[in-house]
Amino acid sequence: MFRAVSEGNIEELQCLLMQVKERSNACRNMTVQDYLMKKLTDSDTGKTCLMKALLNINQNTNEIVKMLLSFGEENSFLERLINAEYTEEAYKGQTALNIAIERRQYDIAQTLIEKGADVNAHSQGVFFNPKHKHEGFYFGETPLALAACTNQPDIVQLLMDNRRTDITSQDSRGNNILHALVTVAEDFKTQNDFVIRMYDMILLKSKSRTLETMKNKDGLTPLQLAAKSGKLEILKYILSREIKDKPKRSLSRKFTDWAYGPVQSSLYDLTELDTTADNSLLEIIVYNTNIGNRHEMLTLEPLHSLLRMKWKKFARHMFFMSCCFYFIYNIMLTLVSYYRPRRDEAPPYPLDLTGNLGWLQLLAQVLIMIAAIFLAIKEVILQDVLKFLVVYIVFLLGFGVGYNRIQDTSRSNSKNTLNTFDEMDYLLETTV
Repeated sequence: MFRAVSEGNIEELQCLLMQVKERSNACRNMTVQDYLMKKLTDSDTGKTCLMKALLNINQNTNEIVKMLLSFGEENSFLERLINAEYTEEAYKGQTALNIAIERRQYDIAQTLIEKGADVNAHSQGVFFNPKHKHEGFYFGETPLALAACTNQPDIVQLLMDNRRTDITSQDSRGNNILHALVTVAEDFKTQNDFVIRMYDMILLKSKSRTLETMKNKDGLTPLQLAAKSGKLEILKYILSREIKDKPKRSLSRKFTDWAYGPVQSSLYDLTELDTTADNSLLEIIVYNTNIGNRHEMLTLEPLHSLLRMKWKKFARHMFFMSCCFYFIYNIMLTLVSYYRPRRDEAPPYPLDLTGNLGWLQLLAQVLIMIAAIFLAIKEVILQDVLKFLVVYIVFLLGFGVGYNRIQDTSRSNSKNTLNTFDEMDYLLETTV
């Protein structure tokens, strides 16, 4: 029977269905519905003949699907046939509706929904929830999320018009449909265009921002997830979304106040953006060093203007004070090290190898510290602070080893000098 549906052999399938029906009447240890369902299902994987037909699309697929649905309806197990799920670990939870959507079969998907398919079924197999990107296909588990993530607006519209569809449904990661769209978004135009269209369509259809305020199991909203995963284009769209239609204008995050020629004044919704909120967008971008394009994210409005206002208001004063304290700390540390106590000499204590150039050494250390501060500022602004730390640690190790070697050499020279003086004193005493 599986071979007949996969090959599109209508005559053979019809004969097999008649035979199965006749045998079901003779079965005494189970009901007719149980017997027929068992014969139309693979016991190892949970895959039904209906799923097999949808997995092998051919010119007779529509006819075969109608035959199977009619057979199920005639024998009172239609709902079980339509909503049967895979039991195999890789594809667990997948139903015929999921397969029809994945195969982009609008008519069949519509028929299944009309016949009572579960529009909120979750595909929770490991293939649909991969730990690594190339180990499967993540789409949010539900039929609606699958249709949205595969750019099928007609099926999305069909599902959202269905009263049984729960558009706020969350998957095993806690993601809703908007989270799923952000996850599948990529930073190239063709991919982002359809993701943005779908995001906009679903948000407008929902008529509220509930979907955008929902958090997944990591405590992230769709906006925060976009920042956390470095999705620049979808983040830019969400931040600057402006809806002109007055009844739905509350869904906007940007509001144009006035415009005069090329100049305009806009108001932005700062919800989730400023550091006054927990797990704010600024904190995610600034402190998440795994994002390669986080500096580009900070150039987006209103983040750029927000940072500029913070810098002018208080951040530059705090930064200047931090630099001053750091500079004073290094001066004090250098002086304490330089004027370390000795029993037989008065400060300052120049190195023996430098003669009386101890103050030159002090100046060099101060200049090194100042250079380190400016290097840190440059690396933080232009690149990654981790690179600076690596270089600075290597420098400190080299400086410490060199300094220690000079000190050892100085002690050795001092010891040899003292030995020479002792020998001369001994000779003088002997002579006397």
